[in-house]
Amino acid sequence: MPVLCAGLPSSGSTWLFNVVAELLRGAAGAAPADLTTVPAVTTNATVAQFFADSMNDFPELEELPDYLVVKTHVVARSLRLLWRVAGGSLLITVREPRDAVASLMLRFGFPFDVALKSVEDSGACLVGLASHGNPLILRYQDRFMDREETIAAVARHLGVKVSTTVAMKIFHSLSREAVAAKIEELTEQGIFGPDATPERFDPQTHWHPNHLGNGETGKYQNVLSPRQQALVTLGTSEFCRAFGYSVEPPPGANKRRPSLGVVTTGSEPVMDVSPVNSDSLDWRDQIFAALKEAEIGQVGYVPDAGHARLIELIEADPAIRGVPLTTEEEGIALAAGAWLGGQRAALLMQSSGVGNCINMLSLAKSCRFPLVMLVTMRGEWAEFNPWQVAMGSKTQAALELMDVLVYRVEEPTDAAETVAAALDIAFNGSIATAVLLSQRLIGAKRWVK
Repeated sequence: MPVLCAGLPSSGSTWLFNVVAELLRGAAGAAPADLTTVPAVTTNATVAQFFADSMNDFPELEELPDYLVVKTHVVARSLRLLWRVAGGSLLITVREPRDAVASLMLRFGFPFDVALKSVEDSGACLVGLASHGNPLILRYQDRFMDREETIAAVARHLGVKVSTTVAMKIFHSLSREAVAAKIEELTEQGIFGPDATPERFDPQTHWHPNHLGNGETGKYQNVLSPRQQALVTLGTSEFCRAFGYSVEPPPGANKRRPSLGVVTTGSEPVMDVSPVNSDSLDWRDQIFAALKEAEIGQVGYVPDAGHARLIELIEADPAIRGVPLTTEEEGIALAAGAWLGGQRAALLMQSSGVGNCINMLSLAKSCRFPLVMLVTMRGEWAEFNPWQVAMGSKTQAALELMDVLVYRVEEPTDAAETVAAALDIAFNGSIATAVLLSQRLIGAKRWVK
């Protein structure tokens, strides 16, 4: 019988994983393991416990145990199928995502981007898992790992009975002090290897060096910058809504650092995108939030430096499907198909690509499906390439000739509101709209070496 202990990283899932294994050992008629010694993996045990995100991660088992207790953060399809077919139990641990990211950075030394992706991927998986069956959900902020009654709640969910003596033994064996002593013992015995880096772990209990946190909530405020806090909130918005965490951007989030830098390799020329005004550093993130609020499910795009940050956010969000296009007019057909299939779509393109769409815009005009295009402008402010001027100067006129309702954004403070207005009128009125993001807004482009 598989039992999944699925949790957001740094949400107490390892503690729960060990509690479940010990409760099942007691219920199966075996005395719980002595948690003060290093447990040996016994293939003929009644309970086998291990970490796995997919069935490919399973250890070799000579005999099938009564229970497979699996700790996981991102459940692959194969493991999810096994759990559902076998009718196994599901227990989930969750935490404020910003705190989870901060904890990974503090305890394991993860770079922000690595910690964010880990939490984003896990959060998306947990949303899907929670919709199946009747999981027991434990919240880190409730300090469930420090409460004796948690043992009884887990036992009830598993449908097992253990004596009060056994339950208290399990609880005290997994207290913070006992776990700290256990990790120290594992380190001394070389279980984590000679360097004992945070990536090492005991294969059965899955304790790591530096595993224990301090249980503090709200630590992200002293660890993450406002921009990083906003990125976590945006990337885990579906998880937050599903499990009751705030999706409000943190105070000061509009003072983020620019996310698109200059990369040079030797003397090879690369594109440099330089914001003109420091107040504009957050407008792409605000547009992404507007797309999320409008429940956009698909975004077609031709790669463009002006849209780079927005494309990055779209591709990182499991609730939105980013679709790279070979040419811009394909996106109009994509929007039509999405609408027919019950989804909402938006398109990202550069002004030079608008010229490729003129004929295909007749589809939107004739069929009257919602169409929203976000267009980064070229051929305007500080343009270095004269070839961009011809189409850039006629972009708005060309769109209006095809009965597209055109909005224009010059100031970063207007970006999100204007995009939201375009989305509203497009989907409420079944018309085509375009938002032109001025070249002065996105920043002058120049070739550098």
